[in-house]
Amino acid sequence: MKPVYLDTSVVMRILTGEPEDMARTAEATLCREINAGRKIVILDLVLLESYFALQHHYGITKNAALRNLKAFLSEGGVEAENGKTTMAVLDAVIAGGTKPGLADRLIHARAVQGKGVLCTFEKASKKLAGVKVLG
Repeated sequence: MKPVYLDTSVVMRILTGEPEDMARTAEATLCREINAGRKIVILDLVLLESYFALQHHYGITKNAALRNLKAFLSEGGVEAENGKTTMAVLDAVIAGGTKPGLADRLIHARAVQGKGVLCTFEKASKKLAGVKVLG
């Protein structure tokens, strides 16, 4: 059975409940797919886009956006594209503040998974393993 990938528009409807008719459709679809035994996946790009959309369009703080996304991925039925790695990134950002932030940490996680070294000018990333800060 093929996995189902949720787009940011679907994730946002589920998280915000707005607009109401679209939120009901998104939730009903999600429940139907879960009940059918399908794997439901959130790509890291969708996670990141949702993180910024919650802040900029709904006025939610960074920390609240992170916690909402983590709860969404922890409640069962929906999983992160990179599973435990993405969840560890969310935990690290929640625990350590926003420096380096979610985007930088997701990029770092991909570099580490590829067994590479991440080159960056982001000074906050120097505390992460496998990073070379330039300049």
